[in-house]
Amino acid sequence: DSSPTPTPGSAGATSDRPSVPAIQDAVCAVAGLSRDQLLSSSRAVAVTRARHLAMYLTRELTALSLAEIARCFDRDHSTVLHAIRRVENALDPASPLHRELADARTLLTPGATR
Repeated sequence: DSSPTPTPGSAGATSDRPSVPAIQDAVCAVAGLSRDQLLSSSRAVAVTRARHLAMYLTRELTALSLAEIARCFDRDHSTVLHAIRRVENALDPASPLHRELADARTLLTPGATR
């Protein structure tokens, strides 16, 4: 796919990078949420934390811009920037967020079994 605009099913995916839906699914699996919950307008702590984590991973693991990530999550680019900063500031190695991030990365690793 040589188009510069990501399609919903392959957003940001390349042979060595996961797609946005794959990242969303991995975070949902770790957080115990559905993708509908993740993409909802809910501000519940568990949902917001998972959404922030998914946005952070999407920025880290894909070549998408903030605006492209925002479209994948039906949010504004400033919301994505806020989410990334929140995760970066909370990433203490002993934190539950750090563990969830590691678990989601494991699920995204090619050949990972879970």
